[in-house]
Amino acid sequence: MKWTTFVSDIEARLAIRRVLIYALFASIATNVALATYVATSTKDWRVELVVPPGVERSFWVQRDDVSGDYLEMMATHVIGLALNVSAATVDGQTKALLRLVAPSAYGEVQKMMEVNAMRLKTTSSATTFWPAEILTDAHNKTVTFRGMQSTWIADRRTSQVDRTFVVRFAYTGGRLVVVELSEHAGKPGQEAAHGRASM
Repeated sequence: MKWTTFVSDIEARLAIRRVLIYALFASIATNVALATYVATSTKDWRVELVVPPGVERSFWVQRDDVSGDYLEMMATHVIGLALNVSAATVDGQTKALLRLVAPSAYGEVQKMMEVNAMRLKTTSSATTFWPAEILTDAHNKTVTFRGMQSTWIADRRTSQVDRTFVVRFAYTGGRLVVVELSEHAGKPGQEAAHGRASM
């Protein structure tokens, strides 16, 4: 009697062992299949998307393109960082802006912002820019702003000038970067001779 119980107990344990071995091999085969799929897949698995602080509308981002609404929101953020500054905030805003700039335009934008920072700190002033007109060209990834730029010392406005600024982007490597930040003569939509802005 004990012999038959012993044999049946061993057979039950061997059956459990076989089931566990089959499950282990099935798991290994599934892992190998998934790893092969991921390694050979052409889909982008990692997406880095810089979102402006104030998302007001829905937008879309594809592999090699972005919506006009996304361009406009990002350009508004860039213009705010560059033009709505004071002697106290210009250094922090410059750092935030330079994180959004392409390497090809980095030196130029950095120099422009340093000149602006020096002027603001010397005069203890602040500047504000209020866009009156925004023109988005999604095909060329360009956003043009026309509006009033004011300079303030303490609580007094010392100047108010109508200006037009252009922000041009490039979408490379899944990231939208600033490749141009400049002041243009004329109204948005007009082809005009332009120079780099001394904001």
